[in-house]
Amino acid sequence: MQEPRDEELVSQARDGSQDAFRDLVLRYEPRVTALCGRILGSRADAEDAAISAFIKAWQALPRFNPSRPFAPWLFTIAAREATSVARSRKDWLPLEETGYGGTLVDKDRSGNPEHAVVDREEARSLEQALARLEPIYRAALVLRYQLDRSYAEIAVILKVPAGTVATLLHRGKQKLRSCLEEEEA
Repeated sequence: MQEPRDEELVSQARDGSQDAFRDLVLRYEPRVTALCGRILGSRADAEDAAISAFIKAWQALPRFNPSRPFAPWLFTIAAREATSVARSRKDWLPLEETGYGGTLVDKDRSGNPEHAVVDREEARSLEQALARLEPIYRAALVLRYQLDRSYAEIAVILKVPAGTVATLLHRGKQKLRSCLEEEEA
């Protein structure tokens, strides 16, 4: 039997089916938690933010536009929740010190085994460099380059002026480049 599509589960959940929403939670929980973890750097904080995101999604479900895809909407709520937690924390640890982070990039895009090894090494280096960034820069980069969010959407999620998004991305890429250069040295 084929799994129900997101649209079917969302429709049922909007009609009050907690079972349908539970199925959506089970489907998306690993990715939502990983996204929160990339932003926050703490497994416990990521799990808490993910739970809060699902609660907020359940509460906002009546306002969800069913003609739009569910996953980006949910990831937006999760990213907003994680950045809110990150913003409220005074101290932050680089992800590499917490042992949490997950994978941001596809590691095997080629069919050639030699290229696959190089791709995995480059992905590992990128992940380690990204892990050293402050949460606001990680969040901006993850939202833009993993979740493919527009500058306007990132501004809303991060609760910053639209012009600040370009600055966050520019500085984030500069810091990422510096981290990568330090690793090479």
